Amino acid sequence: HEPLSNHTNFRVGGPADYFVEVKTEEELVEAINEAKKLSAPYFVLGGGTNILVGDKGYRGMVIKNKMDQIKIAGFRSSLQKASDVGVKDVFVRSDSGVLLNRLVRYTLEQELSGLGNFLGQPGTVGGAMYINAHNMNQNDFFGDHVGEAVILGPDGALETVPQQYFKFGYDESILQKNGKTVVSVVVKLTKGTKDAVWEKANAAQNHRHTTQPKG
Repeated sequence: HEPLSNHTNFRVGGPADYFVEVKTEEELVEAINEAKKLSAPYFVLGGGTNILVGDKGYRGMVIKNKMDQIKIAGFRSSLQKASDVGVKDVFVRSDSGVLLNRLVRYTLEQELSGLGNFLGQPGTVGGAMYINAHNMNQNDFFGDHVGEAVILGPDGALETVPQQYFKFGYDESILQKNGKTVVSVVVKLTKGTKDAVWEKANAAQNHRHTTQPKG
């Protein structure tokens, strides 16, 4: 009987019959399996920034995604560090529960170019995958930067799929139709310079602030 008003930006929403927070892939699988044992539908909730919950709440289990790990997954070269001269493509792995803005800032701090247009956007990486987050001023879509992702089906099976699997479009992805959940994502970025990547990101954020309603 957890009030979902505690977990959405609009601060409204009735209770979920069951509510659990998960911080690892294993906990996510366990929660979904528990929902199956209870014969209860489940809903995976991210940042709660793009959802409205009715006063009657949710008849089932709400799984709050708190998975929050980010790491460098690899390089398109034989070198070992992103700071090494000669590295061009850098792959970053992010859990789906990571706030999108946190992932963007992480990549900027690593002097990586690719996600700067999403600086300041709300929600989680999982939400960005589900809706194919975008910056239309720059005609930039989050899905364009995805290399591959690990997804989890209602049957509890994990699989790694390529970018093409998601059939990204404007405000859409296959996730809206197949009921599967993103566990983690690998994004493909390029090595840049500190000044250049932050200049582009700050310009995108400033444009958003001047063209969209506050709050």
